[in-house]
Amino acid sequence: WDHRNGTMLRDFLIEEIVMGHTAVGSPIIDGLFIDDFWCSDVLCNATNNTYAVVCPCTDPVQGPTEIDPNSQVDMGLSDDDIASLTVEWTQTLEAAQQRILENGGFTWSLFHNQYPANAAPSIMDQENCESF
Repeated sequence: WDHRNGTMLRDFLIEEIVMGHTAVGSPIIDGLFIDDFWCSDVLCNATNNTYAVVCPCTDPVQGPTEIDPNSQVDMGLSDDDIASLTVEWTQTLEAAQQRILENGGFTWSLFHNQYPANAAPSIMDQENCESF
């Protein structure tokens, strides 16, 4: 998905996929596991690795996570393309999370230390409960 397509793609993904009858739009589903993310070396470097918890990009390289390390070249994307895709993907994720919450649902990436779907669980106990 090219998230730079803006609101048309974002609205479709949120309303038809996330909120559809086989997801949070169903009365028997109240949560989703939204995994993986985009990471940009340009954004990480420009923010001294504070753009997102995924900085620096090491999963395995910048671009979409958990995919072939040659994906950027294979898709013909520049570093600036990766940066803009990362920003737009993040906006899509945040809009999806908001819509899920508005409908009483939840997603993994909203748990403490999971943004943006970090998939490295934090253990909650009596000592650190308030920090969550």
